[in-house]
Amino acid sequence: MAETYFDILRRYWGYPVFRGQQESIIQGILDEQDLLAVLPTGSGKSICYQIPALMRPGLTLVISPLIALMENQVDQCKQRSIPAGALHGGMDFRDQRTVLDQAMHGRIKLLYVAPERLAQDRFLQFLADLPQWYLMVDEAHCISQWGHDFRPAYLQIIRAKEIKPDLQIAAFTATATKEVISDINQQLGLRSPRTFRDSIAKPNLHSAVVQSANKWSILLDKVRKTKGTQIIYVRSRNRTETVSRYLSQRGIASQAYHAGMPYDRRIQTQEDWIRNRVQVIVATTAFGMGIDKADVRQVIHLDIPETLEEYVQEVGRAGRDGKPAEAVLLFNEEDVDKNVEHLRDQFPDFPFIRQTYKAIGQYLELAVGGGDESKPVDWAAFALRFKLPIRPLMTAIRILELNGYILHLDGWYKPSMVQFLISKESLYEQELPEELQEMIQALLRNYENIFLYPQRISEGKLTTYLGIPKPAVEDLLHKLEQLEVISYQPSTDLPLISIPGERLPVNDLVFDRESYQQLVDRKYEQWNAMHQYLFLQSNQCREQFIGIYFDEQLPRCGHCDLCLTAQISLDVREVWQKLQQDAWTLAAFVDSYAGSHQEKVLEHLSLLESEQWIWIDGDRNIHLNGER
Repeated sequence: MAETYFDILRRYWGYPVFRGQQESIIQGILDEQDLLAVLPTGSGKSICYQIPALMRPGLTLVISPLIALMENQVDQCKQRSIPAGALHGGMDFRDQRTVLDQAMHGRIKLLYVAPERLAQDRFLQFLADLPQWYLMVDEAHCISQWGHDFRPAYLQIIRAKEIKPDLQIAAFTATATKEVISDINQQLGLRSPRTFRDSIAKPNLHSAVVQSANKWSILLDKVRKTKGTQIIYVRSRNRTETVSRYLSQRGIASQAYHAGMPYDRRIQTQEDWIRNRVQVIVATTAFGMGIDKADVRQVIHLDIPETLEEYVQEVGRAGRDGKPAEAVLLFNEEDVDKNVEHLRDQFPDFPFIRQTYKAIGQYLELAVGGGDESKPVDWAAFALRFKLPIRPLMTAIRILELNGYILHLDGWYKPSMVQFLISKESLYEQELPEELQEMIQALLRNYENIFLYPQRISEGKLTTYLGIPKPAVEDLLHKLEQLEVISYQPSTDLPLISIPGERLPVNDLVFDRESYQQLVDRKYEQWNAMHQYLFLQSNQCREQFIGIYFDEQLPRCGHCDLCLTAQISLDVREVWQKLQQDAWTLAAFVDSYAGSHQEKVLEHLSLLESEQWIWIDGDRNIHLNGER
């Protein structure tokens, strides 16, 4: 008897039942329907496509925007004994070939790839040779210019239908407005897609916004009062270090996390936080994607997010275990002005975009007419070198990518690689200083086939072997490279930049100005919504406002700061006036108030009864004794 999806859920995940709409989505995928699932952070999107992958023949291809996210997903699959692999530019040729062979011969069921992979004809041919395969698109909002994290490479996904016109596609995202949903359906070519949406409401999450000139004191107080793991989001790398140091100096176990940190340190920091060795992590916005940690008790924003989409995704990392959690946004007037200034700085003119393209060509050491050269790039260092402000630079890169003039691949960890450039015979003819000869012997004794192809090396291992500091090891390797004895590529986890085809004269660049203006307009619309959220009135509800933004009609939540304030202000006079408007049973009257008000209503009714304004009969009907 074939396993059901309930059997697989219990066997691989240990869960007795599905949550929300997971079961309906899985059934839709098994029925080979195109669909779009909008499931808030922590709703278990990956289960929805991993279970069908285990139940049917062939390969399930999963598009993911970040290499770190892919690797997290693959690691989680392996922990559950689910056969999965990832394919990305951080892997050497042999590892890529191994993964492709595993996929071709059915030894893995899930293959995670970046959207850029579908721009490669060789990969499309690989898919064409597969007997059966399906396509799942994670973080599907990245395909839409109306979304909060538009990735031009996502527009390449539709190429998969060139080789398989009847291809089933299921798309997943945590947040999407109606414009984004429409755009996803159109850009992916979904056929009569079913749309699944789980409510954005989180009954266990208390949301609060605090405007104060003394944010740091409030931050410290909030962190100290909250037991359990926490995330503090800020908007710059330097700020992560500053805030983490501020907390650590006050006795709070805290670490910083940002993309500029060495790969090994980032991984260790993340692991320390996941294992509860660190209570608080202070991070930039990328942190948290793909991390399966359910017991985050508080998320604090010390800087204002640019969009509600970003904010909702980040606070959604709190309370995924269903237990009470806090989401706190701290700001002052200066922060608002700073966000508006940042917004204005983001959008350069076209001469600046052309200047950026020229700088990229120079960085790649490509003459006009040359091409197909790629390099890892640290954009902060790039900005300093070419005297380009970082915020408009990052927008210019996106516009150049959107118009097809550059390729910008997500960062990955690429280990150090060494290969000898001369033969063994020639090597022994070299007259080299003793320390270089010792390094050569260390390489030969620790790494086989180093003459045939690039080998992964560990500078740390060579440090132990030679008994010298790591900087000295790196210096010797660089000297051997300068002498053209070896090729040495130090480890990196930087993004990769390249110019496809040939480098053009800057005056030959043509831009889609209408699309650019739409991007600018959408960014301002998103900021306006975020600004409104900050300054909601006391009679409004934060969760209800977010629901309206994402086209969901929600009642007042009863647990945000505004609802709780309204609850406190509920007085006896209001209850008395409402009692006079109709005949009530006790149950009906209490139920007519939001859940957060009901305890206060019962207190007021008890007071009115003790003062003999009302009486309640044996059938629990409320009667009035008089009027004020």
